[in-house]
Amino acid sequence: MSGRKNALAGRLASCCLTALIAGCAVTPDLGPKPQLSSPDRYATSRSFAGLIADWPSDRWWESYGDLQLNALVAEALAGSPTVPATAARVRQSEAALRRANSTRSPTISGDGSILASHQDVEAEDLPAAIRDALPDDVQTKASASLRISYQLDFFGRNRASIAAATSSAEAAKAEAAAARIELSTAVA
Repeated sequence: MSGRKNALAGRLASCCLTALIAGCAVTPDLGPKPQLSSPDRYATSRSFAGLIADWPSDRWWESYGDLQLNALVAEALAGSPTVPATAARVRQSEAALRRANSTRSPTISGDGSILASHQDVEAEDLPAAIRDALPDDVQTKASASLRISYQLDFFGRNRASIAAATSSAEAAKAEAAAARIELSTAVA
């Protein structure tokens, strides 16, 4: 049992020594404690207040005044399959935007028909007085209809589809401009 007491006394002494050394450690001077600022102090508009970068000019290489460079870039743009493909995507996305915008107005549709039918009347065997009293052998029927409908946007589905189509159209335009600039930069 005395061995157990000695082990316990040794552990207790080492814990006390560790606590004494930790208490004597010098803490560094970090200065005043930082204070939290209220969120009202920060303007959200400042986070995006960087410079607005416009796309380079559509024909930026002409500023060099090199006729050979102008001819090479014009040839590359005319022969590139990428430029017409991006232009087609721009037209497609603009058509989708027009289709999405059409939900804002009422839809009017009309329909009409004229039907002429020939009735085969066996009137040769009848006397002339009865034949004259029979109707003509051609009958005409006409019909017309007009429908007006409007879709109410209670839950914002139409607004969301217009916003998505607008974003797609703008992305397609940016892609087309980037393709032209990338190609002209590669040639230059």
